[in-house]
Amino acid sequence: MQLRVIGSLRGVLHDGHAEGIAVVDVGGVGYELSVGPDALARMRAATGPDQSASITLYVHTHVREDQLSLFGFESVAERDAFRLLLTVNSVGPKLALGILDRLGLAGLAAAVAREDAKAFKSISGVGPKTVSRLFLDLRGKLAPTTASAEPPAGSAPRSTGIDEQVVSALVQLGYREAHANETLLRLGTAGQETLEGRLRAALAALAG
Repeated sequence: MQLRVIGSLRGVLHDGHAEGIAVVDVGGVGYELSVGPDALARMRAATGPDQSASITLYVHTHVREDQLSLFGFESVAERDAFRLLLTVNSVGPKLALGILDRLGLAGLAAAVAREDAKAFKSISGVGPKTVSRLFLDLRGKLAPTTASAEPPAGSAPRSTGIDEQVVSALVQLGYREAHANETLLRLGTAGQETLEGRLRAALAALAG
């Protein structure tokens, strides 16, 4: 008998009671989901100061023995990448979420395509053996157009994962994707250290 799972949720975002947890209120029922901190920051920015706007999260329902956990993602592509990460030996849901949140979809695809071990150095729980398994098991399975993307000639070096996430947040706020990308290119390295700093710098540039 196949287990029925939750595919997506649309509702109002509430901060969870623990780090990495978001609660989405759907018709008066609060669903608790594990999300990456960068993703949560984007969702907060997209829902406005009072967080009253609805959001949609695509859900992976993880079942283990007597435990059922929900993991939330902003796109089907991110959820698919998360599920691919789970097929790698020694990569569990928490580690998969951390990898995807830290690198972003484009950053992960690029790191795997180029076998860039340095991209994973700052991610807790990812050692050399796990990196080798990621390269072996995911090669050719992540979006090739994303993996092969190169920054325009003459552009400043950027964090691909963070910039992809900033563009996603700006699009949700109503900006055109092309306009968002152009703004980040003009910003160069301004606010590059963190997602929130990068997003604030982009919003300030767009407002000016």
